[in-house]
Amino acid sequence: THLLSAPMVQHQPDFYILSSLLLPYFFIKTFTKQIGYVIINPKNWKRQRCIMNHKDIVKYFYEVIVSENMLDELPEYIAEDCVQRIGEKEIFIGIEGMKQHLLALKKTYPDYTIKIVRQYAAENYIISEFVMKGTHKGEFIGITPTNKVLEITGVDIDKVIDGKIVEHGGAANTFETFFEHHLIQPV
Repeated sequence: THLLSAPMVQHQPDFYILSSLLLPYFFIKTFTKQIGYVIINPKNWKRQRCIMNHKDIVKYFYEVIVSENMLDELPEYIAEDCVQRIGEKEIFIGIEGMKQHLLALKKTYPDYTIKIVRQYAAENYIISEFVMKGTHKGEFIGITPTNKVLEITGVDIDKVIDGKIVEHGGAANTFETFFEHHLIQPV
């Protein structure tokens, strides 16, 4: 693909735009906040991801790709040999395993979205505190659908190599949310 080349200028800290493009300001501002560098294909003006730091990749993956159910984009963000880490165990999930996980989540909470609240970086690891919000419309661990909008907090730990998530782990605090909404009872 022939890409329009133009000098890069700093637009906001850590975000850049192509200086010679005459695109509407709201488009550039919104787009550069989400993905960093902007490269335009002059044939169809399609936006293309170029270079993002690890925190931006993870944030964009959860807040846009996952929240908007853009499963066709998974190969751009998940490595083919991706593993899930549970404690000291590593389980191969790959792209297809991640897709199945996200499909199951959408079945339970069809309208869910994820918002990253805070992130921390240590080498290639990104720790993201998140809030997931969605309507409980599918059965989950034996709990029948309530049609209530639930908000679940959690932490994801993702390892990013060459722009893709190669390791995923973390925890979601479902217990507190389910208890608060009387979906589970103390024994």
